[in-house]
This record gives sequence, structure tokens and C-alpha cells, in this order.
Amino acid sequence: MGSVVYIIDTHALLSMQDQGWTGEQINHVYDGLTSLVVDKMLTFPQCVVRECKRIAAGERVYLWVNSVSSSRHPKNCPWEYQEQVMALCPNLIDDDDPEEQTPVEVAAMALRLRESVPVEVVTDDATPLPTRDCLKNACLDLGVKSLSLVELLERHSILP
Repeated sequence: MGSVVYIIDTHALLSMQDQGWTGEQINHVYDGLTSLVVDKMLTFPQCVVRECKRIAAGERVYLWVNSVSSSRHPKNCPWEYQEQVMALCPNLIDDDDPEEQTPVEVAAMALRLRESVPVEVVTDDATPLPTRDCLKNACLDLGVKSLSLVELLERHSILP
């Protein structure tokens, strides 16, 4: 098996704005994340791009995720992996918000990729909501490792 491939979710990307970093520090983080994408060590499903656009259109996080989206690999995964996640983690689905299914797609991508490489999900979605479970708990249920954005940045010496 090769290097770990990280699948990042919207929660992790949006958590950067809560870190109190300066503009220069944020640029440093985006440069590091871009290198991981180019090296095929970091990816995300297309729904992360759509969700960032819906939540943060015009903000730096959306501009970054949109600009690197063509460089990531893979970009999505077959539907049967999403079905597998929904069967194993039915509480991850938010029946009240059809646009809030990104956690299912991130977990599905992890299941697909772990068939050939070690994977870890990068998420700051660590607290269950009244309408759905958190991605961190789903990763535990699926036997997929997870870590926070800050942990990823520390591991790769990108943390400002």
C-alpha cells in the first residue's frame, strides 16, 4: 500500500475561518493543501465544491476549492458506495435537508479508495446534530480513520 490519501469535507475547509490565522497564514495553509492535492494525497467529492459555493460563494475557501477541483483525483465515486454508507450509517443522512448529504459522499469516497490505498477522512464534523450523526462517528462505524484539519496540517508541517 502507498501513501495515505485524505478525503476532506466542507466542515474541515470552513473551520479555517475559525482559527484566527492572518491572511498570510491562511495563504500558507492553502499552498500546503494545494501541494497535497497536486501530489494526489488530498481529494474531495464534487459535492464539497457545491456545498462551499452554497455556503461561502465569493469567500477564499470557495475560490480555493473551486480552483483545485480539476486537479484532484478521484473526483467522485460510484453510487453503490453511497448506498453502502447509507445502509451502514443511516443516521448520517439528514432527511430534512437534501443539500446536506456531503458527509455520505465523503464517507463513500473513503470506502471506495480504501480498497486500494490507506485513507483518512479530514473532518471537523465531530458533534452529532439533532437531525443527523456526525461524520467522525460514521467513520468510526465504517472503520475509517479520521482526523481534524489542524491534525492534518500538523502531520504535514503546514500548520502556521
